[in-house]
Amino acid sequence: TGASPRPLGVEGEQSLIGLGVSYCAHCDGRFYKDKTVAVIGGGNSAVSDALYLSRLCKKVYLVQINVTYSKTIAYLPYAAGCLAAYAWNDSKIKQSYELAEILCVRHKLEESFEKIKDPAVIGFSCYVWNMEYNLRLAKLVKERYPNCTVIFGGHNVPDDVSLLEKHPSCTLPARRQAPVHR
Repeated sequence: TGASPRPLGVEGEQSLIGLGVSYCAHCDGRFYKDKTVAVIGGGNSAVSDALYLSRLCKKVYLVQINVTYSKTIAYLPYAAGCLAAYAWNDSKIKQSYELAEILCVRHKLEESFEKIKDPAVIGFSCYVWNMEYNLRLAKLVKERYPNCTVIFGGHNVPDDVSLLEKHPSCTLPARRQAPVHR
């Protein structure tokens, strides 16, 4: 298509290309069959790549805590809604995998944490309205599951490594769209 990859710009990324970091789900997805993957980004390309990889991969975690408008009305993120709709309608996925609850409502921190079960990779989509909540939730995840890779992406993630320095529970900050595999 003439598209160019958009590197995350994190330390070690270049040395991991082809060894777990990829920029083309359709080109490299077969290398991650039955593995846990995370797609960094929230736009149409990220959703498209995540949908494609969902036919091959073992687990996908998506966390995006949003603004709630009342006790009964919440905004379901576009990416989460697309992934859920796809998973619910694909017979192979329905037979082989279980779609975990999408965490997008701001419950008490402990309630959200108890819904996360043994993740290998977990991704947080961060904005000004959910960054502090996500940081606290990520800390709980990392304490219970120290081998879990915690990825922070979204508009509120700084371009430099300051997030890693201030918050050791964050394994990988991401500002641009690219799949990261473990």
